[in-house]
Amino acid sequence: MKRIVKIGGVVLTSVMVSCSDYLKVDSPSKFENDYVFSKEEEIFNAIAGIYAPLCMDQTYSQAMACMYVSNTDVEFKSGSTPPSTAGNSFASFESMSNSSMINASWNALYTAIDRANTCVKGIENSDLFLEQVDNGPTNVTHMYGEAKTLRAWLYLDMIRLWGDIPFTLSESNSADSFAVGATDRNEILTYLIEDLISVEPLMKYSSDLPSGVERGNREFCQGLIARMALHRGGWTLRPDKSDPSAVGFMDRAEDWQDYYQIAEEYAWKVIDEGHHDLKLSFRDLWIEECNWNAPSGDDIVFDLPLLKSMASEFAYSIGILMSSGGINEHGLATGGNLYLACTYLVSFDP
Repeated sequence: MKRIVKIGGVVLTSVMVSCSDYLKVDSPSKFENDYVFSKEEEIFNAIAGIYAPLCMDQTYSQAMACMYVSNTDVEFKSGSTPPSTAGNSFASFESMSNSSMINASWNALYTAIDRANTCVKGIENSDLFLEQVDNGPTNVTHMYGEAKTLRAWLYLDMIRLWGDIPFTLSESNSADSFAVGATDRNEILTYLIEDLISVEPLMKYSSDLPSGVERGNREFCQGLIARMALHRGGWTLRPDKSDPSAVGFMDRAEDWQDYYQIAEEYAWKVIDEGHHDLKLSFRDLWIEECNWNAPSGDDIVFDLPLLKSMASEFAYSIGILMSSGGINEHGLATGGNLYLACTYLVSFDP
C-alpha cells in the first residue's frame, strides 16, 4: 500500500509540473466570499449556516436547554451517582471538567460564532450592503444585523457558562484561531452592546420576515441588548487568581447603573413599538405551536426552529413521559426527565 501511494505521488507531481495551468480552475463545489456576498439569495444561505450548529444536541437541542440548566425550586433533573462525564449531573451542581459534552458544546458554539464572523465581514465588504446601508432596513442590511445579533447571543450564553472566554471578530482559518486567551467578560459585553445598538435600526421586525420569529429579528435584537446590559451591570462571580482553589468573589463594575438604564430603554422599546400584544392565552399559544405555527405578534420574540427527527432531544426531555411503544397518535416517545419540583406544585392554592 505504501509503495502504491508513493508511485501515485510521483505521478501526481509530474502532472502538476507539466500541467499546472490546466489545474488552475475554479471549483464548482466551492463558492468564494466575493461571489457569496454579491447575491442576496447566497447571503441568505450563508446566514442559514449559522443556525445549523445551534440545532445540534451539543447546543440548544439538548445541552443548553436541558443539561446545563441548574436545578431550582421550580424544576429539577436527577443526576448520576457517582457523577457522570456524559453531562447528566450538571443540573445537580456536580459538573466534571472531563465531560465530553462540554468540549462538544464549546466547539459547536464557536463554529456558529465563526460563521457569523464570516457573514459580518463578507456583508460589510459587499457592494450590495454599501448601496443599501443608508436606506435600511432592507433584506441585506437586516441579514447584516441578524448575523451580529446571533453572534452576540452566542457570546452571551458562553459568558453565562464560562465567564471570561476567547473573543474574536475575525473569521478563522483553523481551530487554532480561537486560541487567543480569555478576554474579560465586561469588555466583551461592552463591545457587543454598542455593536447591536448601532445595527438595530437596520433590522426588520418579525412581522416583516417570511420566517417570522423563527429568525433573528429587530425586537429580538432589542431584547438581547436589554439582557446583555443586565448582565453587564449585574453581579458576576470572578475567580480568585491569587488562590485558584478558592471559590472566588462576587463583583460588578462601577458603571453598572449606566447599563441598567440601557436595559430599561431597550426593554421598553420592545413594549412601546407594539409588535407583540400578548393577546393569545397560553393555551392557544401552545396549540398554535403544536400545529407548527409560531405566532409572530404574540408572546414569542425569537424561536429557534428545531427540526423534527433531526433535533429532538429538547422535546424528548421536557414534557410528559410517553411510552416508546407509541401509545400516542403520533407514535412518539418522550423521556420526560426534566421534572417540576413538588415544592412548586404545592405552592399553589388547591
